[in-house]
Amino acid sequence: MSLALTPGELIGIIGPNGAGKTTLLKALCGLVPISDGHVFLNDKLLECYSPSHKGREIAYVPQDRVLPYGMKLIDVVSLGRIPHFKTSNEKDDKDLINAILHELDLYGLRFQRAETLSGGEKARLCLARALAVNSCFLLLDEPTASLDPAQTLNVMSLLKRQALIRQKSVCVVLHDLSLAAQFCTKLIMLEKGVCIAQGTAQEVLTPALLQKLYQIEAEFIDNIPVLFKKHHPS
Repeated sequence: MSLALTPGELIGIIGPNGAGKTTLLKALCGLVPISDGHVFLNDKLLECYSPSHKGREIAYVPQDRVLPYGMKLIDVVSLGRIPHFKTSNEKDDKDLINAILHELDLYGLRFQRAETLSGGEKARLCLARALAVNSCFLLLDEPTASLDPAQTLNVMSLLKRQALIRQKSVCVVLHDLSLAAQFCTKLIMLEKGVCIAQGTAQEVLTPALLQKLYQIEAEFIDNIPVLFKKHHPS
């Protein structure tokens, strides 16, 4: 598989359970070994970077939302600035953190303890901590899980702004194909650890591929799959 994360792109990784989506994302972060091939960061092998340097370049949000017990939200988000502690400015850090909390509708909860949050609030807090890194690469594993429809759209819109306006390279694992089609500039479709399609939503989310991979049929509105039903092969 050849995959390039380009500034200005929001790449969606899709596929059924067990397809290898999380493994691919972890490999891009250097969290799991690769048996064949290499990951390069800015034309240099990822393994050649120090952990602190990788921490400045790549922000990763895993599926498991493990948060420090007893910490206030604002302090959890501040953890994202640790890779920059030698060069950051305290006022700039504070301004960045407050802006992120506002954007994710968490500012009013900033002095609340993290363990008291709902599942959706914890999901947004993990995203806020990653955004505080202010890295060039933002990798997220199912960032919309546990979010209500309004917050889901808000988070996906924010990620697209990070890509298009801030020119970051954003890569997300998604199960919602409608969201993937609506927001992602490029899709990677996986099956059993193999990339079977790569391209725009129109190129990847075809009736034939949806039937092959998910055994479903979809109805499309403006090239976005909006309604799914089980496919019964004849």
